[in-house]
Amino acid sequence: MTPTQTFFARVACLVALTAACTPQATGGLNFPDDASSDVTTDRATTDASSADASDTDAMVSPDAMVSPDAMVSPDAMTTPDAMTTPDAMVTPDAMVTPDAMVTPDVMTTPDAMVRPDVMTTPDVMVTPDVPPADQCDRPGAIETVPCGMCGTLERFCNVMRRWENGACTNQGVCMPGTTTSRACGRCGTMAVRCNDRCQQVDTGVCTGEGTCTPGEMTTTAAGCPAGQTRVLRCSAMCALTEEVQACRMPQGVDVNVLLDMTGSFSGTLGAISTSLRVRLASGVVGMPESAIGLSYFSDFGFSPWGTSSDRAFTRGGEPQNDAATFSTVFASRPSDSMGGDGPDAVVEALGVLAGIPPHRLITSPPICSTGRAPGGCWRPGARRIVLVIGDSFSHNGPNTSAGTPSYPYTGISPAPTTWNDLAPRLRSEGITVLFMTSSTAMDALNEHRTMVNALGQPTSDVFSFGSSTVDSTLDQVLARIAAIRTR
Repeated sequence: MTPTQTFFARVACLVALTAACTPQATGGLNFPDDASSDVTTDRATTDASSADASDTDAMVSPDAMVSPDAMVSPDAMTTPDAMTTPDAMVTPDAMVTPDAMVTPDVMTTPDAMVRPDVMTTPDVMVTPDVPPADQCDRPGAIETVPCGMCGTLERFCNVMRRWENGACTNQGVCMPGTTTSRACGRCGTMAVRCNDRCQQVDTGVCTGEGTCTPGEMTTTAAGCPAGQTRVLRCSAMCALTEEVQACRMPQGVDVNVLLDMTGSFSGTLGAISTSLRVRLASGVVGMPESAIGLSYFSDFGFSPWGTSSDRAFTRGGEPQNDAATFSTVFASRPSDSMGGDGPDAVVEALGVLAGIPPHRLITSPPICSTGRAPGGCWRPGARRIVLVIGDSFSHNGPNTSAGTPSYPYTGISPAPTTWNDLAPRLRSEGITVLFMTSSTAMDALNEHRTMVNALGQPTSDVFSFGSSTVDSTLDQVLARIAAIRTR
């Protein structure tokens, strides 16, 4: 092996750190035996053949040949000037220099990469086939589109190619396909479905109902000792849980009907007579311990107040718990009278039923059975009600703007009863006055409301009716009578 070969063999060993190049105690390298003999032979050959060679010790001195400083100095080993390798060999510079590798300038420079300007400019973007919901392609376009719950809105394509939406109008009440519920019946619920027109449709089945209507009152023996009853009110939860009146022995009611017999009411009276004889009478006597009676009024029978056929009061029959008796008395009522002016003897007749001694001109005063109170022939312990049916306002009636009665009688002796006499008597006798007044008689309606207010009653105790509504009005009157009986 030539010195040159030996040199590069050592370099290769140092680079590769192979097992053949083991460090020795002297600091040199250990080569295989054949490599050592070759070195020796080369040295001898060199000594014999080189006449002008320099000193052998200098050429082959182990120190010079294998000195680590001279042999493996990084400067000597890696610099091109110190090395004598052929140009064809792969020098470290050529093999691994960073310049020969993919340099950062080439690999990662922003200029070489896709720049943001190039990547995102609108001019080079590809517009999707389906635009975003708020994007439009015809500035100035106006469209009407669906919105909300089956509604519509108008939208406008502005210069930025974006839709501007107006308000959603004409919507329904629900979202199609949804199901909710609503209250029904007596605190029940009903499923409600929303159709494709955003309208709610009931399923038609009310479930979970209670036993009564809120506010409704009923008399029951449940929860009371034998023979007693109590009054319960229906709660907001549709259950009879609120006790209005504790258990007690049943208490009846006496209803005295005071019927207008003047000519102005005769036509209406004929139209409602069947309802009064059947519906009213059976309704009252159907209540426990209750009775119904009948009396009549028109006016005093001389001019200018009335005619000879007029009577301020005429008895019919005292309260009885028998609808047939009431119907018989009703059928035998006196003939209609004409009267002489607008007002009639309403206050005078009410005074008779309240127990005020009848005027001397009244020829048919009440005749009561033994044990009954005078006037309306009231039964002991019964609640007292007078139901006035007609279209008349009254002489000697209330006058809210002055102390004197309205439409006062004159020239009658003794002076007939006035409202100022009557009101305290009605209150002291515990009499409730109800009016069932023709809807066309506005003077009478106004006066009757004034009267019930003065008695501490609600104005709803004046019931306005017509011939076609008499039955429904009588049902309201009966409900009020029932409430009075149980209060």
